[in-house]
Amino acid sequence: MVLHWGFVILTALASLASTYPTGGAQLWGQLRENIKHVIYLTLENHSFDNIAGYWDFHPEIDNLRNLTYCNDYTNPNWTVYGEPLAICAEPYATEVPLEDPDHNFGGVTYEIFRQWNPTKEDVPNMGGFIERQSEKYNATPGGSAFVIKALNQKKTATLVELASNFAFFDSYFAEHPGPTNPNRQFATSGSSCGFVDNTYQSAGFWNNVTGTTCAISIFESLSKKNISWKNYYETDIVDGFMYRVSHSLYPSKCQLSD
Repeated sequence: MVLHWGFVILTALASLASTYPTGGAQLWGQLRENIKHVIYLTLENHSFDNIAGYWDFHPEIDNLRNLTYCNDYTNPNWTVYGEPLAICAEPYATEVPLEDPDHNFGGVTYEIFRQWNPTKEDVPNMGGFIERQSEKYNATPGGSAFVIKALNQKKTATLVELASNFAFFDSYFAEHPGPTNPNRQFATSGSSCGFVDNTYQSAGFWNNVTGTTCAISIFESLSKKNISWKNYYETDIVDGFMYRVSHSLYPSKCQLSD
């Protein structure tokens, strides 16, 4: 699984006029006048193929249903004479992986390239997921297989209903092939300021960390435009505290969610 963050933008609109706008400028002008709140929601997620790898309600969905996607399993404790086992993706997942797949920058790099130090000439082959899972946890073939299994269409029925009636992206990627904090930084400022892993960039007041200054965050941009905002959080990862300006000027705008 490559993707670790999903981003959804929701807009709460007041009632629009019943007349259909005749032009793009008129449409956007009308929308702007009626937007009351914009909610930018960040959630942990699964890879696209884990959720939608075998959706088949539309023939052009770019997923796994017409592909054979396998990784080699090479753990000598479970192989014979050093011959690798081929473990392939299937729509038979019933649960999340038994162990959290390695999603540090180095681990994801190996999962994508099946080597630790790829160069710009190397092409991603998505061949290292099984091997990395086995190496990190000494996982059995069955335990390792979780990382490339997919849920079937029945188990994702609610998402299927939304996707088939509205729209979804079947080719999307994390801003950074790594863990939580750098991806949150990209999501809120367009840069991770050089961070590739979860370090102290989001520790906040409790660790006496004042945040980065290399990028202008969405929080600072909104404040400069006199647009009110609030940063709700559920854990000790507070997006606003990643930035020095937000941390020093707007601590009251960061609020723990119920």
